[in-house]
Amino acid sequence: MILVTGATGLVGSEVCRQLSKQSIAFKGLKREESDTGLCDHINIEWVEGDVLDVLTLDEVLQGVSTVIHCAAVVSFDSKLRDQMMQINVTGTQNMINGCLENNVPNFIHVSSIAALGRNKDEKTITEQTNWIDTPLNTAYAKSKYLSEIEAWRGESEGLNVAVVNPSVILAPGNGKRSSSKLLQFIWDEHLFYIDKQLNYVDVRDVANAILKILEKSKWGQRYILNQGVISYKLLFQKLSQKLNKRQPKWNISLKYIGVGVVLTKIWSLMSNKSPLISRELAKTLKEDFVYSSEKIREELQFEFIEADDSFDWVCQEFLKMKTSD
Repeated sequence: MILVTGATGLVGSEVCRQLSKQSIAFKGLKREESDTGLCDHINIEWVEGDVLDVLTLDEVLQGVSTVIHCAAVVSFDSKLRDQMMQINVTGTQNMINGCLENNVPNFIHVSSIAALGRNKDEKTITEQTNWIDTPLNTAYAKSKYLSEIEAWRGESEGLNVAVVNPSVILAPGNGKRSSSKLLQFIWDEHLFYIDKQLNYVDVRDVANAILKILEKSKWGQRYILNQGVISYKLLFQKLSQKLNKRQPKWNISLKYIGVGVVLTKIWSLMSNKSPLISRELAKTLKEDFVYSSEKIREELQFEFIEADDSFDWVCQEFLKMKTSD
């Protein structure tokens, strides 16, 4: 039996979908108040619990052979720093301890390329890149790095552990969760863009890679999942065309990014919405990095979905959600 944490999220719901398609026995962990909208039409055995509630985890982990740990807070909002540290770090610590105490042998940890750090002297990042604590690292990056330390601690104490580090995940959603905000940005027809590079990966590839790692028992390994690199300008152009929305036309120079942070903060206060550009997000735009997926391509003969297929799919699914609202 497989347990998927964060089963109601962008990655977790897709992992559940792929497990269901392959008729693999699994159950999904969710909190009582969780929105299960992304899991419509998936046959899931739900169990209620919380990665921060160690008492319920003992019961949830009974009879489980593998945990696929997708639960995380993804945000560039500094107000959520404490929440990210709690759920991303303490939550992973609790899951690792729960697996060790309940004899769950296998643990697949969904991390992020952010956990590999950002060193401006090293433009191509691989699985061998060492974390360096620099000002370029966001609070989210630090939380994912620390959560990985907990996962690898589990390996040192006897667990079979594997880690995946996806780049920005392209996935349909309600426009409020992590990368689905990119689609909402186009939907709302904002006028500006920052012409920097984006490393991205289709959520279906993330789920398929996780299941392939499990199938091949590639324990003790880390795999970067990065489908490709595209400029925000070109990405927004493609998404705008597919969503039939006006394309952003104003290129904001990085030297004015500080002004943009202030203006969007004012806008967020007036609209009661999250800021479009935060100081944390601005950190990720200061340098361009490329994340190499050669390891998973070579070791597992893994093939990523074609880029245009991903853009078509994610826009079609996003439109379905919008028309059903």
